[in-house]
Amino acid sequence: LAKATAHAKLLNATSNIGGLLLFILGGKVIWATGFVMLVGQFLGARMGSRLVLSKGQKLIRPMIVIVSAVMSAKLLYDSHGQEILHWLGMN
Repeated sequence: LAKATAHAKLLNATSNIGGLLLFILGGKVIWATGFVMLVGQFLGARMGSRLVLSKGQKLIRPMIVIVSAVMSAKLLYDSHGQEILHWLGMN
């Protein structure tokens, strides 16, 4: 699982670089925001890699489940929020 996470990070970085190049060519880069995001991504990657090396699968597996569940819930709410609230009697 740690190896798969490392591969995912590499693919993510590659797609980010490709996207950045397209935005640079289009002249649509907001440099200040991009720099803040770069610093955040760098620090997050450093902390994440240290956690993976020290905690291993005991940390990664639950984290993947939690993040996937939260993202799924958000996507579901974004597409059917009013229906869900009505169904729950909160609307």
